[in-house]
Amino acid sequence: MKFSEYLKKDQPVAWKLLTNSFSLHHLTHAYLLSGELGIPLKECAFFLAKSFLCLHPDPLADEECRICQRVEHLTYNDFLFLDGSNGTIKKDDVRNVVGDFSKTPLETRHILVYVIHLVENMTTEAINSLLKFLEEPQKDTYAILTSENEARVLPTILSRCEVIRLRKIPQDQVIEEALNDGIKLEDALLISSYLNNPSSFKNETEDEAYQNAKSLFRVAAENFKKPKAEQIFIWEKDLIPFLTGKKDARLFINFLILLVREILESKNGKKTLSYSYAKIFIGDDESGLNFTQSSLALLLKARQDLDMNIGLPLLLEHLIRSL
Repeated sequence: MKFSEYLKKDQPVAWKLLTNSFSLHHLTHAYLLSGELGIPLKECAFFLAKSFLCLHPDPLADEECRICQRVEHLTYNDFLFLDGSNGTIKKDDVRNVVGDFSKTPLETRHILVYVIHLVENMTTEAINSLLKFLEEPQKDTYAILTSENEARVLPTILSRCEVIRLRKIPQDQVIEEALNDGIKLEDALLISSYLNNPSSFKNETEDEAYQNAKSLFRVAAENFKKPKAEQIFIWEKDLIPFLTGKKDARLFINFLILLVREILESKNGKKTLSYSYAKIFIGDDESGLNFTQSSLALLLKARQDLDMNIGLPLLLEHLIRSL
């Protein structure tokens, strides 16, 4: 499914705003796409970039022309992408963008577009470099920024951007749509905890990191009722050696957050999802599960610490000993 279909269906306000802007050629030099964790901000940023560069816009990107395809595969010379989801964006990263975009465009469209995904993950020095670039925009140069935490974006950046806020689809609705698309219930439950676009679920289920994190999470979930010493042994023997990548580890911790959050909500008498991962894999007997709000806070901090270059084995061992 084209990304434009997702925008039309699930982000009608953003779709109308962008359609009108491109139809009337009322474009600004900088956009900030803002939304909660799970909303496909990166995909939306790429779609907006394609719309600036597309050979056959109507009025937005057709997603099929050769330039749209080159943007998608990062082979278009006048399109640059900085990804804050993989770590901190530093001053030199922004300087490289400024340096490249200070030159004459290489492509025949003569339009320069850059995307900075998750600007809240920029260093102070990088932000200062970006501000200077935003303050003096060059002709036919467009910035597309994204943020999962708009409160952490400096007002000086917000004031220089047109902010487009994307809404989060209710998780029950996401799960229902995924099930209707043929996604298995377990996958729908897990993936909906960190992705909010059901049309992307099929690709996610085929991802090796997801499959690895899911299988290891099953092991963890099935052993939480055992004595702590036995849990630590299982983690050290059967889990930690196989969680070697940041993506695997982030997904694994996401799944733990989902499980613990559902258990806490159930204990507190709050309404949980129509479909519950905890009910499927833990059952109604939650005795022996001593999770607290501190457990949840610990997991949330561990997810943040993944980007701090802390050794994964050390982080995961501390996690199981503290849960």
